[in-house]
Amino acid sequence: MFKNILIVGLGNIGKRHLESVIKNKDVNKIFLFDKSKKVIQNFKKGNLYLNSNNIIILNKINQSLVENIFLCIVATSANRRYKLLKGLAKSFKIKYWLIEKIFLNDLNHLNLFKETTNSKNMYVNLPLRMSSPFKLIQKKLKRKKFDCRIEGGNWNMASNALHYIDLIKWITNSNVKKIDIYNVRKKFNSKRLGYKEFYADIIINYFNGTILKLYCDNSNNKKILFKFKSKTFSYDFNKNLLIYGDKKIKIKCEYQSHITNQLLNNLFKRKKIVITNVKKHLNDNKMFLNSIKKAGIFKFRSIPIT
Repeated sequence: MFKNILIVGLGNIGKRHLESVIKNKDVNKIFLFDKSKKVIQNFKKGNLYLNSNNIIILNKINQSLVENIFLCIVATSANRRYKLLKGLAKSFKIKYWLIEKIFLNDLNHLNLFKETTNSKNMYVNLPLRMSSPFKLIQKKLKRKKFDCRIEGGNWNMASNALHYIDLIKWITNSNVKKIDIYNVRKKFNSKRLGYKEFYADIIINYFNGTILKLYCDNSNNKKILFKFKSKTFSYDFNKNLLIYGDKKIKIKCEYQSHITNQLLNNLFKRKKIVITNVKKHLNDNKMFLNSIKKAGIFKFRSIPIT
């Protein structure tokens, strides 16, 4: 049976999702929405996808062109997302959700969501679990205790830390015990208007004894290093190089367009979904926001990160 897809948010990430979804032969109609008229205008310029008969741009969320949505992809920024999710759930019958991180950046909204929302078929787009180099590492280190360090520069720590926190949670099959932020070196405006970033040291402890250390500065390199007993595993994002023991493998992290299509096919075929369910992610989201407040980086109820 052919399926309807809804993509909310037509920025760069939303476009990557569309590139993937439009190639899937089992998709019926693709509905697109963005509240910004400027974003829609920019999206329409030179976008060859819009020549397709199965792509429809909605003028408003409650526009009654469609009722049943197989997958709703929420690719907006995190601000006011709780209200958006409630509006989408009211306007459509949605079977599955894929929601960009940061899932929610407001602590009050996190509590409200936990109390009022059924998140069984909601997933957070933390796709490193589906990336080839980390699937190889997961096979080697599955359920084991190890030390891990992410080091490098300009990798948007505030926005992307949860990618790595979730990745190690998956590899170890162990929940996060605590998150601490130290040595805040710099706070600055994100490239996304209205949001912030920072350079700091973040230490994450897991219940099985694994420790993850995150480091970010203004350099250009980025590596992830796993230390397990006498063995060392590393992945260099710049060189697409995985090293373990005396083996060196050239292997890329897949693009979002590839990941989205893989996820969509798994949903169609009712295969196991690897990426994290919202219900299992809420506590990590909450701990990360609280650690930012505790470190004195931002003291607002709604943390300006996305």
